[in-house]
Amino acid sequence: MPKEIYNINGQLIAKENAGLPAFSWGIQNGYGLIETMICEDNHLPLLQQHIARLFAGMSLLGFHTPQYFTPDKLKAEILKTVRANQAHRLARVRLQIYTADDDGFSASRLCPGFLITCQSVPSSFLDFNHEGWHIGLSKNLVLSIDHLSALKHTSNLIYKQAQRQARVRNWNDCLLPNAHGRWVESSMANLFWVKNGVVATPPLCEGAIAGIMRQHLLKLLPRKGYELIEKNCNTEDLFEADEIFLTNALRRIIPVKRFEDLWHDFDYTYSIHELLTEPDWHLT
Repeated sequence: MPKEIYNINGQLIAKENAGLPAFSWGIQNGYGLIETMICEDNHLPLLQQHIARLFAGMSLLGFHTPQYFTPDKLKAEILKTVRANQAHRLARVRLQIYTADDDGFSASRLCPGFLITCQSVPSSFLDFNHEGWHIGLSKNLVLSIDHLSALKHTSNLIYKQAQRQARVRNWNDCLLPNAHGRWVESSMANLFWVKNGVVATPPLCEGAIAGIMRQHLLKLLPRKGYELIEKNCNTEDLFEADEIFLTNALRRIIPVKRFEDLWHDFDYTYSIHELLTEPDWHLT
């Protein structure tokens, strides 16, 4: 089995030899951003949307964008990492941006560093999961609603706590509420539900991460004839839903077979998943 190779600021390094500087203010304080994506046959679906979200987040967090730090440069570095790991067919890619500054408080504009990792995944990774996930409601965790809520940042303690709660309950995932007691997203994906043929998802102003697959479905589904709305999600919406599904850029559509103690079919969810198997599905 080949060694896993990391890409740190353009340098390919074996995993066991890789390391980020301990003095980095960004590493010490979890100050940075993440993009996770699929590479399929050396193609990066929705890359333009990933890069746009990343650069918008960097601007919001006060990162300086050097002249060499371009979308084309990042794409080339991602594909270089995929090739180094011999993961051409199907790979899960993680791009992390961190501040390389010693002191993030005194720097007027932060200097970005990047770390790219990738792992091969089986060809079945993107297949529809007919077993579905079992999810439920988290306890004693609350998402904030502020100008950082939509970012996929590295300060993800609340999501890791939610994942721990899910494991204790033998769930695949659990949902997180905001301060108003409304349900927003899961620990690793955006939330959708279906009621009477209408697909709904919480708006970003509720505190949700601006997921790339969520963004794509908001454009794709209406064009394909689906009725889709952004709507606050109360507890009764979930218990009365006909179907529930989750979305992220890696697994795309995640059907929910069981919510708490309620069992669901996912015929509607399956039809949406099938849209993402069509040629050029990523183009809107």
